[in-house]
Amino acid sequence: PFSVQDAETLITALRRDWGVAQANYDAFRFFTGLRPSEQIALVVSDYDRANGVLSITKARVDWSSDVTKNGEDRRVELCPRAVAILEAYLAWREWLIRKGHVNHDALFFTHDYRPIRDIGYPYDRWRKTLQRLPLRYRKPYTARHTSVSWNLMLGRNPLWGALQHGHRIATMPSVYAAWVEGARECD
Repeated sequence: PFSVQDAETLITALRRDWGVAQANYDAFRFFTGLRPSEQIALVVSDYDRANGVLSITKARVDWSSDVTKNGEDRRVELCPRAVAILEAYLAWREWLIRKGHVNHDALFFTHDYRPIRDIGYPYDRWRKTLQRLPLRYRKPYTARHTSVSWNLMLGRNPLWGALQHGHRIATMPSVYAAWVEGARECD
């Protein structure tokens, strides 16, 4: 997984290279652990602002929206950083709507304000930015693994983490325990 410092370096570089839409898309995944297919399927009404949660009920794979990977809907509790990212993004999105740039309900969109229909679009930008940084290259899906690992490092209950991220409980110790075990206090 990424350290918080490395994630912040990457997010800053993505904003510089590609703008607000791309930086917020990737920052949001670091702080929610969403699968990319779930994230690009989100619509604005999936966000429950009053309770700070997202409803994950679909995924976008091969240009169509369908059920989530494991076929189970879930409600993801957003941490304060994820809420801050989303609230700022939604304010910007509202401004874009007033200017006539956005006319759809997709939560995340491309640099030219179209819904993201294919995870290859943000992946290509991630790859180009990360390759020029003095950080070890990792695939974009690692942002999800990083989020899960951070929650475990913070002492979150593994059952809560499994439910939040759409995992089986056995996945937490079998996949993530090894990453957490080698973590330093500063991570």
